[in-house]
Order: sequence, then C-alpha cells, then structure tokens
Amino acid sequence: MANFKPLNNYALFILNKLIEKYYLKPPFLDVACGTGYLSKHLASKGWEGVAIDYSRKAVNITKENLKGYQKVKMEKKFFSKVSGKYNTVLMFDILEHIKDDTSALRKANLLLSRHGHLVIATPSNPKEWRWDDNFYGHFRRYTQNELKEKLIKAGFKPIIFCDYTFPVFWALRRIYTKIISNKKRVVDREKQTEQSSFSYAWNIPIISSILDRTSFLWLPIFIIQYVFFKKFISYGNALIVLAKNDKK
Repeated sequence: MANFKPLNNYALFILNKLIEKYYLKPPFLDVACGTGYLSKHLASKGWEGVAIDYSRKAVNITKENLKGYQKVKMEKKFFSKVSGKYNTVLMFDILEHIKDDTSALRKANLLLSRHGHLVIATPSNPKEWRWDDNFYGHFRRYTQNELKEKLIKAGFKPIIFCDYTFPVFWALRRIYTKIISNKKRVVDREKQTEQSSFSYAWNIPIISSILDRTSFLWLPIFIIQYVFFKKFISYGNALIVLAKNDKK
C-alpha cells in the first residue's frame, strides 16, 4: 500500500512516538526519499538533515516539497556514495527493493554516529505476498526473525518491531488486491523500484480520493491501532523497526 496517504500518515504517527520515547535526534538521513514526505515531516519539527534519491523525478518533487525548509538538503545520489555521520538514518520502503540488503544495512551502520538510530519501514510476512509486491518491484517480505538476524549481523541492536497495518490497513489491502485485477508480472525490478514512489497500486478513484482526504477520521483509528495492535506482527503485512548502532 505504498503511497496510500493514510498509511503514510500512520507511519509518521508511529515515528513521532519513537522520537519521543527513544530520544531520536537530528541530523537525519532520509534514504531514497521518494516524494520527500518523511523529510518534510522532520523538517517541520525543526530537524536538519539530508534527503537522497537517485531518481531525478524524486529529487525535483522533494525539492519542491521542501521549499522553505533551509535545514534540509536534497541530493541526487546513490546510497552507496553517501558519506558523513548522522544521528538518525531512515529507510522507509527501501530494503525490500535491494538485492543485497545486508550490505545496505552495513552501510547504514557506518553512517550512524555512536548510539545513533536506524528506523526501517518494510513489508513483512512472506505469506502476505500479493500482486502489488511485483507491481512495486519488491524482492522479498521479511519475517521478524529474519530482519532481526540481518540487523545484528550488520552491527545493530534491534530495539522494537512494530506492525503498522493490522487490522485496518491489512484488511484494506486484502480487499483492494482482490478487487483490482492483477497487474502484469514485473520483469525489470530496477525500473519498478525507480517508479515505486510515484506508482499507485491502490487505484479505485472515488474511494481512494475519499480515504486520502478524510484525515480527521483517521486519528482515532491510529490511536486504537497503535494501542491494541502494534504487536500483531505475525498478522500484519508491514513493519516499522527501530535499531541502535551497537558500536562500543
């Protein structure tokens, strides 16, 4: 359900909780920022940082969205070419697109300052694989244990795993992947990945528009889902993960 505004807003709701509870702080690095919604959210909090993406379209859109926020730089750059140190690295909807995800996690660890934090959002539960995974160019869905092992191997100390789809967004995805006809099977994952920030698998025009615009109705759902369902990891279809740089 990438690019579904209510789901993105719920991810930001959870990010705010993590910032408050675990004292996350700038400067930040937003990896493969897409449209820049995450960087804009942090910029609105007064955070400084860097947003990167290798897509020219993403760079242009993010620059437009970040107008007026002088503390955040937008750079057209591959993740492998990034240098510097950051207190918070964010990888939202990224790992599932990277063939060598362990190397990407190690790179993130190198970029973090001592005791810095990594925040990941990624599809979970292989049994939840649907046609939209192909549509977006995913290589995989993670189990909690698989991702935990990879984080530890890359030098991180996992802190929290939180499902952010069950039950509301999980149910919506189940419904739309049945209503909407299957998309053509993806052959070029790299191309689909580059377009994934702007592709919209959820495409039922009237319903989509209503759900995107009724933000005032979503807050109670966010609160209920966060309080009662964030630990339903084996049921949902996407995780937000917080890990800490384990350098001594």
